Order: sequence, then C-alpha cells, then structure tokens
Amino acid sequence: MIVDRETEILRFEQLRKIIKYLNVVPEETLMFGDTIIDTVSAIELNMIPVGISGNPYRFQQYTEYRVLRMLKKPLKYVILQWRCNT
Repeated sequence: MIVDRETEILRFEQLRKIIKYLNVVPEETLMFGDTIIDTVSAIELNMIPVGISGNPYRFQQYTEYRVLRMLKKPLKYVILQWRCNT
C-alpha cells in the first residue's frame, strides 16, 4: 500500500490509514518526520514521534507551537519501556 499526497492530502489521515492497514498498535509505533505537522499528527494518533532536522529553526518552531509539551505522554512511554528492558 502506498499512501502519499495524491492518495490523502492530510498527514494525519495518511498515518491513520497506514496504522489501520498494517494493523499496528499506535502506542508502539515510531513515526519519523521532519515537520511539526508530522509530529503533531503522530501525537494525535498516540504514536511515538521522532523529529529529524538539521535546522535549528525547526527546534524553535517546536517550542513556539508547544509541541514539546505534547511529547510528554510519548516520552513517558519510551522511558517506561527503557526501564522495563534494562
């Protein structure tokens, strides 16, 4: 299955379709992205977002839009999983 901008314009809907198609647990799924839209969409779907960027302005955007606060729940999950596996 290929889900791209021609299939679905919104990142949230793209991710939702992929989660359903692959039948994966969102809370156990990493979503790698390079935009705030990627990160916010992943958070809204209870996925674990991983932001990738070499651009310092991107970090400023994350703080301005309070995305870092939204990461609290996914970060708790990662920390708990790490503790359980060490």
